[in-house]
Amino acid sequence: MLRTCGYRLLALVSSILLLVGCVTMEKTTEPLVPLKTSRLFLNNMVLQREVPVPVWGTGHPGLTVEVRFRDQVKRSVVDEEGRWMVWLDPMEASTRDEEMTISYVLSERDRRRIAGEPEVRVLRGVLVGDVWLCAGQSNMEMGMAAIADRDRELEDIDYPHIRLYLIPKSTGPFPERDVPGAWFPSEREYLVTGGWFGFSAVAYTFGRKLHKELGVPIGLIQAAYGGSPIHAWIPEEELRAFPELARYAEMIDEARAEYEDALKRDPAARHPWEGITDYDKLKPATIYNAMIAPLVPLALKGVIWYQGESDVGDGPLYTVKMRALIQGLRRLFGDPALPFFFAQIAPWDYGTEGLLPRFWEAQAAVLEVPHTGMAPTVDVGDPDDIHPRRKREVGERLALLALHDVYGRDDIDPFPPTAVRVVREPSGVRVIFAHAERLVTHDGNPPREFSVVRSSGEVVPAPALIEGQSVLLQVEHPEEVREVRYAWRNTPEVNLFDESGLPAMPFSLRVE
Repeated sequence: MLRTCGYRLLALVSSILLLVGCVTMEKTTEPLVPLKTSRLFLNNMVLQREVPVPVWGTGHPGLTVEVRFRDQVKRSVVDEEGRWMVWLDPMEASTRDEEMTISYVLSERDRRRIAGEPEVRVLRGVLVGDVWLCAGQSNMEMGMAAIADRDRELEDIDYPHIRLYLIPKSTGPFPERDVPGAWFPSEREYLVTGGWFGFSAVAYTFGRKLHKELGVPIGLIQAAYGGSPIHAWIPEEELRAFPELARYAEMIDEARAEYEDALKRDPAARHPWEGITDYDKLKPATIYNAMIAPLVPLALKGVIWYQGESDVGDGPLYTVKMRALIQGLRRLFGDPALPFFFAQIAPWDYGTEGLLPRFWEAQAAVLEVPHTGMAPTVDVGDPDDIHPRRKREVGERLALLALHDVYGRDDIDPFPPTAVRVVREPSGVRVIFAHAERLVTHDGNPPREFSVVRSSGEVVPAPALIEGQSVLLQVEHPEEVREVRYAWRNTPEVNLFDESGLPAMPFSLRVE
């Protein structure tokens, strides 16, 4: 009997040890995957007001993530791929720095099967206001350290509710999930360092104007790549959707097939487009993949865009590319009316005379797309530098478009004088303008840069006289004039403006 009791005791001890071992194994077989947010969700960030706001990141599959902000508590279960996302309800703007907490919510079963103590992530200095994406090539990239009147401009930066996010230049053959970056306050240190001469001058002066007018926090996300062609910014789906852009989709397919063949020979093979960073070799969709895709589906107020110098030879094809870009951004960010405002590229000697006016026509044709606008730059160019330093005018003109079209400021007319008709009269040819309640010349001289094309094809300069909302061209034999041009060359020297300081737009119009 004693021996039997001993066996039973030994069996009981073994069972207990086995149970403890199983519990121990259960606790240590799943090390806790750290909870992370997208690098967009960091201290000092701005959340978009008045719309549902997504917050997302990565974590341990199967665990519940909880996000707390203001009086909201939102939860999401991490999916099998390790991703999670919650949606905050629409919020009013606030200039008060607030905290957001993000943490795991562990059940008793979770605590038994997972080893590791979960941390609570706390984001501080979070504001709610308007978030704008500011993208393009070098004229969007040029920073505040290079702006005209730099010292004066850098005295006007004490705006703690403007926040800056600079995305490093990068490319990739496939859409990325995250970007390296951080949010910074509006301080000299961050405005004049990093990037190309600091944070984008166009973006900052745009945001500063909005903040002064609206009084709400402004978040500015800079995604700029000097020298980049527009096809590198367009998502693959849109490159396939527009027949005129089929050759770019074919390039993607050819590179992908080459990559797949290489993988069969070497599992460590790299995609042939990986690591390509030279601006003149950039491939279709590669900037989108690395610098825009990781932002999706961030809640945005709108987009400003300054690009085109690398595509100036495209002519009408650029209109198609812009349509594709706008369509792609609106699809990806879930807003079919996402505001998109862009800068006319500035005058510069592109070598072939007339190249730039034809490109301006292609840019103007984009305005047929709803919820778009173009800021004029015909007066701020530098014939000797493709990167003119007068960036404040560009940023503030983009802001005027936003204030009028997005924020409902009907007291602001952001549109420059634009010729709409040309008619013959006994004394000459009259150009009739829209958005021109009072035309003026900034130097007090008669308007210049007007010319007429006669029926013989001869192009001759035309003396001009302002009369109300029109300009009379005093030419002999007006019956022989078939076309009127204004500032229709690569480097015009314009002096015709409206009273608010917006320059008349270049044009080429047939006579009625």
